[in-house]
Amino acid sequence: MHKCLTGLEVDKPQADDVFDYDDMTHAKIVGKITAPHGLGYLEAFRREKNLPGGVRKAAVVAPYEVAVAGRDQLDALTPQVPEITKIINQELRAMADEGCPNVQLDAPIFGAEVNMGMMTAQQAADLIAPCFDGVKATRSLHFCNGNLRGRPISCALHCAPWVDILERLDAAGEDWAVKTAAMMRAKSPLSLKIALAQVRRGRDWSFEDCMRTEFRIVSRIVYGHDFYEGVRAVIVDKDNAPRWQAATLADVADGDVEKHFAPLADELVLP
Repeated sequence: MHKCLTGLEVDKPQADDVFDYDDMTHAKIVGKITAPHGLGYLEAFRREKNLPGGVRKAAVVAPYEVAVAGRDQLDALTPQVPEITKIINQELRAMADEGCPNVQLDAPIFGAEVNMGMMTAQQAADLIAPCFDGVKATRSLHFCNGNLRGRPISCALHCAPWVDILERLDAAGEDWAVKTAAMMRAKSPLSLKIALAQVRRGRDWSFEDCMRTEFRIVSRIVYGHDFYEGVRAVIVDKDNAPRWQAATLADVADGDVEKHFAPLADELVLP
């Protein structure tokens, strides 16, 4: 990303084998951060949209991720966030205008900072919303704890509360926010809670632990009610009205989540 920007001066190149965030490129912020030729996402979309299958979704990183090489210089970075946001907005709008049906903002740093108490959910929403101004396509938002191979960005891997995030998306009043909240609520409540539990527990897992647990979960999901109900609602009957076994998050019992993590009689054997 830093190669597309002015105002950054690399003082430590990226390691040959990136294991955690300390191995990434580091740069000093030496001036106004601009992207004279864009961030590269629009160029990539134009190059790949005519390939077989096309491009159904394209993502652009959020303001702090754009200047992640200068991530430890918040005093110099924060005043430039409004202008960086404009660059991101231009890229998202251009991809939408050229036919990308779904554009996504990837914002793991916002998610991590909310988790660690460095930013409120409302502050994050206020920074995210302008990125989507005037974007005429389905708009998606990605949060995570920034899990790389070595360690996550966040030292608090519990994730921001689901209800808190949904309430702020609804309160924003923006069309994209309301649609995102509705999309999340349309998913299987059981699957949402399983995913949250998996993220919470996986902080210290090895690769083998992650793969083994994923296998345990999937091996049970495929025999569960909600998997087939989702297929029925979207692919078979196409009524888009799934009748989940648990209608809401509150209806999901802890035991129903826990059983997806229990050992199998035939565990996954890794080479």
